[in-house]
This record gives sequence, structure tokens and C-alpha cells, in this order.
Amino acid sequence: MSITIYTGEGCRNCHRTMDVLTRKGIEFEAVDVATLPRAEADALRAQEFRQLPVVVVEGGDSWDGFRADKLVTLAAEAVAR
Repeated sequence: MSITIYTGEGCRNCHRTMDVLTRKGIEFEAVDVATLPRAEADALRAQEFRQLPVVVVEGGDSWDGFRADKLVTLAAEAVAR
């Protein structure tokens, strides 16, 4: 399961999300949106993501903002694998 977290400098919810995943032993790639090419950033906006972090689970769910409910589900799925 590949997880990408799009983050921003000083984003408290980004740090909270990454902290939860780290504590659960779930690997992820963090990508600073400031480093994205404009087309890739526009593609995220086109998917109606409006806040950080944006969490993208390959072959699964995607969401924006800090979502404890989604993180619990993701951790349960990771344990089941």
C-alpha cells in the first residue's frame, strides 16, 4: 500500500497526520506542495482538495485535512495486510 501525504510548511494538521501514521508504523511519502510542478498542484485542486494535508492511498481512499476516522481505518487496513 503506497501512501502519499501532500504537506505544507507550518501545517499543523499535516504534522498530526504524519505523527499518527508514524506511531502506527505505517510508511508514507511526504511531498511539500511548494515543490510540486504547477500542473500537479492544479490536478490536486481539480479533485476539489482544498486544505492540507492531502492524503492519497494508492488504490484506495483519498482525503484532505486531518481525518482521525480515516487514519483509524487506514491503520486497521495496514494491520490486516
